[in-house]
Amino acid sequence: MALPFEIQTTTVTATYTDWQGNPCHGSVTFEPCPCRMVTDNGTVIAGSLHAKLDANGQISVQLPTAGQAGLSPDDFCFVVTEEVDCLGCARSYSISTACADGETECSLDLSDVLNT
Repeated sequence: MALPFEIQTTTVTATYTDWQGNPCHGSVTFEPCPCRMVTDNGTVIAGSLHAKLDANGQISVQLPTAGQAGLSPDDFCFVVTEEVDCLGCARSYSISTACADGETECSLDLSDVLNT
């Protein structure tokens, strides 16, 4: 099921390869923190999103953008858990999907936050 049309989203992408450039296999899970959000019209958005890496080792998902009017709380984040074979272990960290002021089309590549 798609998110309600009035919810702004951020496109989150990632590409996983091994040292030889071969695509990795596995999945990435996005779990909202807190565990649910509520729109102004009363729609509850809850649960995690599980993205399986495609044949090229890539994912692309749409997540609600943090800090937007009409979605409470407005300061949520997502806990990202990578279960990718070429990493050798599962890894978890938090990301924000907030956009820069005035930005209407937001995107985030996980490689931009992996080194932080």
